[in-house]
Amino acid sequence: MGGCWPPALSLLVGIVIGVHLLHSRNCEGGEVVLTTLPAQRRVPSDLTETRLKDGPAKALASPAYTTAPRRCAILVDRHVHKTGGTTMRDIMLENERRGEWLYWGYSLGRLTPVFDELRKLAVSGNTTHRIGLEYHHGFIPFSPNVVDQLRSLRATYHALDIDCRIVLVTRVREPLSFYISYFKWAAAWRQKKEPATFGRNFTEWAPPNLQSALMLNSMDHMWAEKGIGHKRRRKAFGGFDAHARRRLQDLLLHFDIVGTTERFDETLLLTAGMTGLQHLRYHVNNPTRNSKWKRGVADAEVCPDLDACRRHVERIAPYDVQLYAESTQRLDRLVHDAGKSFQRRLALFRAEEAEHRAQRQQMLRCRYWPVQPDRYNRSHHDCGHLAQKELCALVYANRELRCPWHRVAQ
Repeated sequence: MGGCWPPALSLLVGIVIGVHLLHSRNCEGGEVVLTTLPAQRRVPSDLTETRLKDGPAKALASPAYTTAPRRCAILVDRHVHKTGGTTMRDIMLENERRGEWLYWGYSLGRLTPVFDELRKLAVSGNTTHRIGLEYHHGFIPFSPNVVDQLRSLRATYHALDIDCRIVLVTRVREPLSFYISYFKWAAAWRQKKEPATFGRNFTEWAPPNLQSALMLNSMDHMWAEKGIGHKRRRKAFGGFDAHARRRLQDLLLHFDIVGTTERFDETLLLTAGMTGLQHLRYHVNNPTRNSKWKRGVADAEVCPDLDACRRHVERIAPYDVQLYAESTQRLDRLVHDAGKSFQRRLALFRAEEAEHRAQRQQMLRCRYWPVQPDRYNRSHHDCGHLAQKELCALVYANRELRCPWHRVAQ
């Protein structure tokens, strides 16, 4: 059958073996290609004027992009601290503001109701949605919990011959740069207050294999921000061994793109090619610089001797060094396979981005809101153009961010 199975058999096999499917195929041997249908927008109050009113995009937003908006796509961004994830969140929120995507993040709240609704919509054939899912940190582990839900949803789409692209993306950062950035964000200001607890300098504070440990277990960031003698800190980072390293390698096999912070634009453009994400121009969001009590620490203050700091990081974080080297090679292969046209589009995008950064940044003004599904009142929030109101309500109830374009005047 040329790789195409009957839906019932495909669903059974997919669920049993957990097929890693990037897209569906039809039984005539061709890839299923769907175009975006126009949708009407509803703006319920003056408070939602910050959301654009023209509905989902139907064409490319820039010549730098090659993939038109897809009818159905799910982008999963695994946001490790200090790797550009906050900037990526802003990009997803801007696409939501424009009425084209639905953002869900960043701890995801309850997984099961949302994924059950997605499978229900798939069975009914109602799959006109684009979801940008950010997993930053939370008590629900990314692996196996989120990975298993995505695997099951992929199998459902495949069995029902639905072309809904699920793309997993993450980024890693050059190890010394990662450590310095994390130190300035989480430790420098604490050291000034309590040097005996948090260490007297960068090298005394730095925990082993920090980036690898956080990629595998997001909540370990809590222990990186504890005192250097804290027992949970020693267990989380001192206990990251070869077995944990293999688990991390297995986890990263699920990802379509493992990019790098240093090559953010390339990673972003590859992501757009797989998902149809359109509005990519951004201003770098630096939480350390934006914080009154964390900013003002220069790299030279953290590491007066960068070579000495680099040798120290290479000594205490060998798995981080391997992770970055392997991820760079993996990204190199993706960029090479994209061909010369990708380099032309990348140059065009960077020119657009430089022009965009020269303009004054318009803040999205979304604010943190603890996930409290039982207290969520759907009548207070606007689902905009999205036809799947139940899906929208479930996502809103299980996300931390509330934005101006959500609120309905009472």
